Amino acid sequence: MQALTVNRYFGDHMILQCGAPNTIEGTAAEGSMITAELVGKSGCSATCTAKDGRWEITLPPVASSYDPYEIHITDGTSTIVFTDVLFGEVFHLSGQSNMELPISRTIDPFDPHRPNEDKYIR
Repeated sequence: MQALTVNRYFGDHMILQCGAPNTIEGTAAEGSMITAELVGKSGCSATCTAKDGRWEITLPPVASSYDPYEIHITDGTSTIVFTDVLFGEVFHLSGQSNMELPISRTIDPFDPHRPNEDKYIR
């Protein structure tokens, strides 16, 4: 029998997107009934059945909050608990590792409010 697991990018101290459904995924024994509950938020739970050893649950939207929540995920025999879960704005940013912008390059040499110091221009 396959043990209940959650994909490794979910964990304690995570921030999930506020105001949007959040999907949690993992693995379990085929046919297991998986339940996820946001503790302290009534009506915020979801259930699914594991198919081919994989499961996926989508929690309903939650407003942003400074108060941390716990998420309990269970298959009836074992439970995984995530603590200190917050809901807020989540942004995905990327860039090249060779991107660099020194502050000195952001100063406009023709700005009339710029101090007359050549050390700002390089």
